[in-house]
Amino acid sequence: MKHLLFFICSILFLLQFSSTFATQTTGRLTVSGTIKHPTVDSVFLDGRAAALDAEGNFSFALQLDQPRYLTLKIKHHQVSIYAEPGKPVTLTFDEQAPKASLKFKGPNSAINTFLQNQKAVSDRFNAYFNQSINTYLTKLPEQAFVHQMDSLKATFLDPLNPLRIKHPNFATAYETEITLMFLSFLADYPLLHLKNTGESVCLSEASQAKLNAIDVNNPELFKYEGFQRYLKNFLYRQINQELKTHNYTTSDNQRLDAGFAIIPELFRTQEVLDEVLYTFLLNHIENLGIKNIANSIVRFEALCKNDQYLQDIRSRYERELSARQDHLILPYKTIRGYTLDAHIFLPDTLAPNKQYPAIAMFHGGSFFEGKPDWFFASCREYARKGWVAVAVEYSVADRHGNLLPEAIADGKSLVRYLRENAAKLQVDPSRIMVTGNSAGATIALALATIGEVLDEPTENLKISSTPNAIMANAALADLTETGHYWWHKHYTDKYIASVSPLHQVRAGLPPMLLLHGTNDTSVDMASVKEFVQVSSALSNSCVFVPLNGAPHMIWRIPYFANQIEQQRQSFIKSLGWLNN
Repeated sequence: MKHLLFFICSILFLLQFSSTFATQTTGRLTVSGTIKHPTVDSVFLDGRAAALDAEGNFSFALQLDQPRYLTLKIKHHQVSIYAEPGKPVTLTFDEQAPKASLKFKGPNSAINTFLQNQKAVSDRFNAYFNQSINTYLTKLPEQAFVHQMDSLKATFLDPLNPLRIKHPNFATAYETEITLMFLSFLADYPLLHLKNTGESVCLSEASQAKLNAIDVNNPELFKYEGFQRYLKNFLYRQINQELKTHNYTTSDNQRLDAGFAIIPELFRTQEVLDEVLYTFLLNHIENLGIKNIANSIVRFEALCKNDQYLQDIRSRYERELSARQDHLILPYKTIRGYTLDAHIFLPDTLAPNKQYPAIAMFHGGSFFEGKPDWFFASCREYARKGWVAVAVEYSVADRHGNLLPEAIADGKSLVRYLRENAAKLQVDPSRIMVTGNSAGATIALALATIGEVLDEPTENLKISSTPNAIMANAALADLTETGHYWWHKHYTDKYIASVSPLHQVRAGLPPMLLLHGTNDTSVDMASVKEFVQVSSALSNSCVFVPLNGAPHMIWRIPYFANQIEQQRQSFIKSLGWLNN
């Protein structure tokens, strides 16, 4: 599960784009300095090492063909440096007082000092913005929101004034980047205001005029992160309008198909068209998969003129196709004419007439995105251990236009499918495990609790859709939480409670293992803790493991992923499902 969080990336990263406004000349660059009270004998500049002499001095010499930023590493400390060809950089740094002691000399010393100071501004902005964007800022009326954002923007731009005369190119690039970034926040306001208040609003004429002044067909603007962010929002809104205007309900790639219908009309400059098409299709492949996109690939290849983009998309598509060749792909459900697939990985050695435990894996993605491919590696590993492992395709908003309840209904259909086809798949219907990450974990928890709700009337309802055990990473137990307005506007509170795991806890639930990071800012651990307390009070077997210091995506960080796997293996062993 993820919240829509905004942040300004490192200002230093953004300003590599200032090279657009500078003379493109190749030249020698020297970066040198002195480290006081060093505890190391060498420092590193973008991976290159330089030894410190007895006085703590170091020096690097390199060739640059354009302005860029470099990263100097001094033990655990990192110093980002803005560098231009032929303009030496000199610095001093005391390892005992790193922030207070850092000083720059050279033609760009004012820029580097400015950027170091702006890091603190950016950090404060990120902390405030990420905390208040959904809880306060976007709940404000538009005029108050704009006033707040203008004040925040000034904290970035006011300190820039001393640089405007001596470093006009840098100042122009910086101001353009920040301005575009804040305009992208303005473009997001109506959607987030609706999400966080339930109130639908349109931007005022004055605000819309600011956005309309952005030329989406200007290829030079692609150099700015703020423009790319704005463009993503612009395209999202245009696709929403296309989906309302034309019928895509029978498509299982609704946003992709709608995007390819309108992008060639919106973007008339070939360079811009190539960039938008590539980014759009790449995002779909990476986050929604390749099922039924062959026609979109053909369309992309007809429209795009960038050879590098053409080659990369073709390579990625074929690589994902190849990853689907080593397992069964069987449809388990049909919706509006398209199918949902179970990617089934069988044990390496199948003994005749033997039944194996099954584990069904549901990906994350906030119920908007995700693909079964994310679990292929895990499925292969479980198959080697003697499981029938299943990576599940379920309906998500950005492909199928469906919402959370439909995704849970798909989960119920999948469990029922495994039991109905147990003999063919050699699955033991009494040993079916469901697991998932984030949104997928929420599905797993719902399948364990909600009983007969969301049953498909066309299925054999005599077959249970409740798994025999679940393992859930970073699940949302309380679906009635008011911070998730995007589904609240579609359903009554009573209906949401009927599919909410916390509100459907009862005695006799299957054994459960719930893991959650204590630093999860996307899905609060509180609802899971409450679920565990209520469930345990009813004598259900519910193992809860809080991972101290872990964020939301606990499965992506090796340190926490190892802890997860240890807990999972211990839980599986306690079930007695495997002889080994």
